Amino acid sequence: RIDQDTDSVPTPVVLIDQDSDSSATIVEVSFGDRLGNLLDT
Repeated sequence: RIDQDTDSVPTPVVLIDQDSDSSATIVEVSFGDRLGNLLDT
């Protein structure tokens, strides 16, 4: 199943916001709940 593959490797989520600030582009990268596990390594 595809779900098993995504459990072993965290998939980054990238959000690009160009509407909040007209002079800046805000880029947010998150790894969901797996970020804590990545910081422990």
